[in-house]
Amino acid sequence: MDNHLLVSELLNENFPVECEIVGSTNLKDLVDAEVTFESAESGSYMDLSATIGFLVVVVTFIKNAVDIYISLKKEWKRKPEKDEIEIRIVVSKEVAKHLDKTTRERLIKAVISKIENEK
Repeated sequence: MDNHLLVSELLNENFPVECEIVGSTNLKDLVDAEVTFESAESGSYMDLSATIGFLVVVVTFIKNAVDIYISLKKEWKRKPEKDEIEIRIVVSKEVAKHLDKTTRERLIKAVISKIENEK
């Protein structure tokens, strides 16, 4: 499974309401890192910036968790544990500070499960 598909599935499984709010096109752009914030000139007065901002943090976190999982597994020749991944994200990645511990743990478990079950 490629990383874009993995990230998209994890987003939809863990944040279905937020994904529905921003729509599939915007979600694809978020996952593909093609996001630019622009003010809408018309619409239904729904400000999506907070939801999009949150999903940007989540996408970045998931991508970091996947990268760390893959590099640790390759280096250690075994599957890394949730705590081993979380320690590296919290220590080295600014984005982790924007998510609470429960959300971080839930996402890391989901990343591990998704990667290990794809084989």
